[in-house]
Amino acid sequence: MSWARLDDDLLDSPQIVSVEALAELFYFRARIYVEKHRSRGFVPNGAVRSLTRGLDAYRLHPSGRAVQPLDLVGQLVKVDLLTRDEGGIQVVGWERWTRPERDREELRAAGRRGGKRSVEVRRDKYGTAQPVEANPEASGFGLLRSSRDGTGRDGTYTRKTRGEI
Repeated sequence: MSWARLDDDLLDSPQIVSVEALAELFYFRARIYVEKHRSRGFVPNGAVRSLTRGLDAYRLHPSGRAVQPLDLVGQLVKVDLLTRDEGGIQVVGWERWTRPERDREELRAAGRRGGKRSVEVRRDKYGTAQPVEANPEASGFGLLRSSRDGTGRDGTYTRKTRGEI
């Protein structure tokens, strides 16, 4: 799953404030498209139509005709949020919000390191890499939940003896 990162100041941006709400929605959809398809800011003409789906139900053009995708694109081009490109449109500044490809691999590697470290800590602390909290009353991994007051709620664990296993 990809994520489209949006700056919370974007809503107050003079560029966004100067376009109508449907053009703003189109811009957000274009940003999501760019992230989902990793298209380096490019939205092909074929996708432009799909990004305007449903918008014609909300407003008719002052002339009485339905909303046209090129009208929305034109508003966004005028305020430098999009540029026209051969075969589609380009989202201006897309690289400011998109994580570089190498970040994905770095994140995966960091996740693997964190997972391995978590296993080591659980193994040292509980004698098993499996989370004991999954079944706090009795664990099949040689640990029995116990407590000083008999409620089993103070989070202490004791080893089962061979006869209890």
